[in-house]
Amino acid sequence: MCISKAITKWSMEVFVNNSLLTIEKDFTLFQLLSHLGKEKIQGMAVAVNDEVVLKNEWNVRILCPQDKIIIITATAGG
Repeated sequence: MCISKAITKWSMEVFVNNSLLTIEKDFTLFQLLSHLGKEKIQGMAVAVNDEVVLKNEWNVRILCPQDKIIIITATAGG
């Protein structure tokens, strides 16, 4: 459950990889990833407030104002 700290009636601020981002209230994690163009990237892990969110939960995980989202993408190399 979110504690209301929305900046307007329709938007709120969250942190994505330590950068402040304004998004619509009641965005799901999947909607945020889509907004960022990252919803189809393979090998990606996402944590909200230091808790890993499983991919099958991205569509139901509602974001709250001031949430801290970390997106990590695996890269191949040698």
